[in-house]
Amino acid sequence: MKRFILFVLVLVISLVSVSEMKAASINHIVYDKNNLNNLVENRAMEVGSELDYLQVNVTGTIQSVSWTNEDSSVVSISGSNLNPLIKAKKVGTTRLKVTITTLEGDSGSQYVLLSIYSKLNNEFAYTRTNDAIVKKGALPSSPERGVLPLNQSFNILGQCGSYYYINMVDDINGNYDFNDSVASDYGFILKSKVSIPTTSYTLNKDSISLKLKTNGSISYSF
Repeated sequence: MKRFILFVLVLVISLVSVSEMKAASINHIVYDKNNLNNLVENRAMEVGSELDYLQVNVTGTIQSVSWTNEDSSVVSISGSNLNPLIKAKKVGTTRLKVTITTLEGDSGSQYVLLSIYSKLNNEFAYTRTNDAIVKKGALPSSPERGVLPLNQSFNILGQCGSYYYINMVDDINGNYDFNDSVASDYGFILKSKVSIPTTSYTLNKDSISLKLKTNGSISYSF
């Protein structure tokens, strides 16, 4: 009898262990529906734009999917949970969290950081230091893309808080390649690391003053 009880206990423990081994944690969930090999963890959006290519893609049969938005004043989410529509409402950052379970017992979640920028007129600029870090999002905690050398040039496409959204261009230093092997020339850089050359001045003729020196004193004429 004791041997039979021991056998049953071993069998139950084994079944529980097998069940636990089958359950897996899913960490990679959101992909670009146009390229399902491209995991989406960070995206930049212009105020007023829409993003419709986020696609939930996991191994197994999906049982449930839910999205949460840390700041609904920055973006809105609508449509299908498998392929939601994101609308950028104002400048700022927010994280979307997608949580998923499958019929096979697997579950997990993933964050997507969205950085919403206001558009600028593609201004030419360059780095003023040799330690300008380009990030994937407009937050200090965002992953790095690379560190730009002094006088590296780029175009400013927009701004988000204390960051510029930039696009790398060829210059005298050559074409800069980021360290993360992502086929993209875009990123966010701190405004304090950037110099924007002045190309022109606009003066109001009514505000121009002339200094006239007469008998050792200065008078003003408008």
